[in-house]
Amino acid sequence: MKKWLKRYTRYLIAFEVTSLVLPGFYYLRGLQTLALAVLVFVILNRFLKPIFKILLLPFNLITLGTFRWVANALTFFILTLIIKDLRVESFVFPGFELNGFIVPQINLPRLAVFGLVIVLINLVYQYFLWLND
Repeated sequence: MKKWLKRYTRYLIAFEVTSLVLPGFYYLRGLQTLALAVLVFVILNRFLKPIFKILLLPFNLITLGTFRWVANALTFFILTLIIKDLRVESFVFPGFELNGFIVPQINLPRLAVFGLVIVLINLVYQYFLWLND
């Protein structure tokens, strides 16, 4: 039970940080939606993600593990289908300029935002996993 609570808390923080950083990822109706979404995500990770990993094993072996994030993306996509108040939408990155280094304005489609959300959630989760263990 303690292990599940730690995992839940890490994902809760990761989802909140991601929603603060990426304007295309947000949740409606406050923290209740976030808490429910993280609970469903932890359950899906426990039961559905191993099935996806087995199904994607040949691709994972061919790409030497770089295809591993697709299992997380599929799990997160199913989460957004289950929790209707959890939204991932396209947005426009305004770009910036710093000392002559220019990043232009970029229109990020929904699929790219899904990828960014998954990467950021996993980075924050792994950071807190490293921090606590």
